[in-house]
Amino acid sequence: MAPTKNPKERPAPSTIRDASLRPHPSRGGARGYDVAQRNAAVALRVMGEEDTPALDHLRQLQQYPSKRSTRRWHRRINQEGHLHPYEMNGNNPATVLKGHQLLMLSFYRLCYPKATAAEINAFLFASTLPGQQQRFYSESQITEAEDYLGLSRKRASTTAYQASLPINLAKRHSFWNDPYPNGIAGTSRSTIIDWDEAGVWVETTNRGYGKCFIGSRAREEGPYNHSQKYTLTAAIRGGAGGGCFVNFALRAGTSVMDTHDFLEEIINGPGGIGAGGGGNTCTFICDNLAAHHSPLIAYLLNSNGHRLVFRAPYNPWDGPIEYFFNYIQQQLSLELHNVTTGQELEQAIYQICQRANGEFDRYFAHCGYAP
Repeated sequence: MAPTKNPKERPAPSTIRDASLRPHPSRGGARGYDVAQRNAAVALRVMGEEDTPALDHLRQLQQYPSKRSTRRWHRRINQEGHLHPYEMNGNNPATVLKGHQLLMLSFYRLCYPKATAAEINAFLFASTLPGQQQRFYSESQITEAEDYLGLSRKRASTTAYQASLPINLAKRHSFWNDPYPNGIAGTSRSTIIDWDEAGVWVETTNRGYGKCFIGSRAREEGPYNHSQKYTLTAAIRGGAGGGCFVNFALRAGTSVMDTHDFLEEIINGPGGIGAGGGGNTCTFICDNLAAHHSPLIAYLLNSNGHRLVFRAPYNPWDGPIEYFFNYIQQQLSLELHNVTTGQELEQAIYQICQRANGEFDRYFAHCGYAP
């Protein structure tokens, strides 16, 4: 079966058609006269025999090329030396960036997703192959090529350079591929509890975008950045029956005792998970905050029959709790007109966590933790 062409690819002008490729079914129209018949018509024209009554009759029946086509073929064979049919352009818009330049654009975007059009232009200009003409492209041409590649504009994030250090790459590999105590390989996410802290302000509910008339500002009264800092400490557990543990307090940071008391409440408090052992042993994972590395924290967990594993440094995307914090922040923006005080902020956060109860396993699955 002959291959089928992509209907969205517009060939360059004067591209010789490959006879082995069938046109896409979406393209109608005739395929034109074959090369042998074109050469025969030109030969009769050269000999002066194209005006015979028999050929005129065939032209009326649309079974022979018109004189206009024959003249065009005669002129083309003198200019280009062949009569091979060209590719059909169709009605698809042409993409200026093709071939090598399109490949270079995709590679550059993989390495530098935040690059501007000017930086892309400079790179494409410098990476032009020998023998090809160097040129610059307009922003619309670059955008059109990026649309063709399936690229879309998104809110960007930054990965710390330290994440790519060999020692941190090794720690991340160990976290995912080694069993306890170095990693979580072979550990079901239904027994994993991820905890962390996040700073929250009343103005966290503020929204960064709005709509207004052209020439005016999207300005609205609301909370501003002069409120007090609250610390939200939260832990979530994977699995179908996973739960959430939350502590909200007016403090600027987290100490060792704050962390100890929070974990003590998870283990031995009302509704806690209880001591480990047997099938009740849980694996607590967290980032590398100094308070988390305290021997007091390790003693609390180990003495109650539970485990402690640290995630790789500078890799927040390995932490399901980070996605839960993002969910809380997104939900808080919906409370813009309802939260003006710290008490209202605390109430809104507890309501958000209560609504999300039972939905935490999806964060663990997104990060890649085993069922």
